Amino acid sequence: MLQRRRRERLQRVASHVVTPTEHLSGHHPRPSRPESPLRSFTAAEIQPDDDRNRRTAASGVSEEAVVFPGPLPSSHPAVQCFREQGYVAIPDACGPEALARTAAAFDASIPRAEAVWRVALELDEQLSQSEAAHYFDLPREDMTPSREAWESGAWGGFLVTERRHTLDAFMQVLANQRVLALLEALLGPDLHLMEAAGRVVLARPPAEALEHGGYTDWHRDVPSGVNLKRVKCICVLKDTPAAGGPLGLMPKSHLWPQDGPPSEYRRGGQGMLPGHVKAALPAGGMVLFDYRAWHTGMPLTNGRDRHNLVCTFGSPHSDPHTEPHTDPHLGAGKYKQADSTWPVGGYGGEPTASGFARDFLECGMQLERRGWLDTPVRRQLFGVELSSSGISGAFK
Repeated sequence: MLQRRRRERLQRVASHVVTPTEHLSGHHPRPSRPESPLRSFTAAEIQPDDDRNRRTAASGVSEEAVVFPGPLPSSHPAVQCFREQGYVAIPDACGPEALARTAAAFDASIPRAEAVWRVALELDEQLSQSEAAHYFDLPREDMTPSREAWESGAWGGFLVTERRHTLDAFMQVLANQRVLALLEALLGPDLHLMEAAGRVVLARPPAEALEHGGYTDWHRDVPSGVNLKRVKCICVLKDTPAAGGPLGLMPKSHLWPQDGPPSEYRRGGQGMLPGHVKAALPAGGMVLFDYRAWHTGMPLTNGRDRHNLVCTFGSPHSDPHTEPHTDPHLGAGKYKQADSTWPVGGYGGEPTASGFARDFLECGMQLERRGWLDTPVRRQLFGVELSSSGISGAFK
């Protein structure tokens, strides 16, 4: 019975997919409902039968993993869905108690984060006219409001806190035991964090949002030809319906050579891209997607800010990319070979990664000095040590 259900699920996953040729030809009619159904799995469907991480904390049930549970089998429907479609959604990834702890820590950080963001906009007119005018990230607590403090939110600076319980709350998502088995299957046993952000997407007048689109347009996080083993994870901390500016994803686009759709599907036309999915999820839901997948923030028209935790998981066994990219918006050399590896263990030396990766390493160094990376999972996720196995994950 279980095998039959899995086969049926895989058949459903394979449906509602349009090829890149159809998308880019410009000769297809616009359907009345261009989006496809979101493919999702419950936490119970992807969580292994493993008692090692079931423990009770003084403030309630903790969902932070202490040790890695081991990977799901490569034949598992969720693994197959990710490989074929480029994403997996888990509507109940965070339980109610863990969600309440995380959301409370997030909400407590918002007033200072908004103040830092406003200072950054005042100091930089160009910034105030960019996408940054429509969202802000939680910043480091120990920095004076400035452009630098605003930028610190993009790479995990909000985790550098004076309160251990605040870090513990965010780790309910960053080391969520319900999804680690899936991540291990995708990235291998040496998976680690590469960046993390607490993001507030601001509501705009509905007409303005529909005209200009979401706070970011259709894109992929690496240019075509770059094959890095990275999984991006977004956890929504408030209910995010279709009108709430959810993440938009294009199934199978992680396997396509094009870096995005034609101009007719950008900005005000975001929602007309045939075959896309909207990750409209309840609070505590997560969506994990391939770094190469086309994605966007859909127009936020319900008048309520969106609260997300965003993080990227990587593997030191990424396929190296030795050719420099040509996209000026990505920064010189951002995806050269040094960035596809991860300096593990030797915190005494200079990190070989650059950009966000290097900044996130420095964040981990500070947490390590405070003694807060005190579980095997934390030490691995922040790059202190890995499992020492060189087995690759289930990426194509």
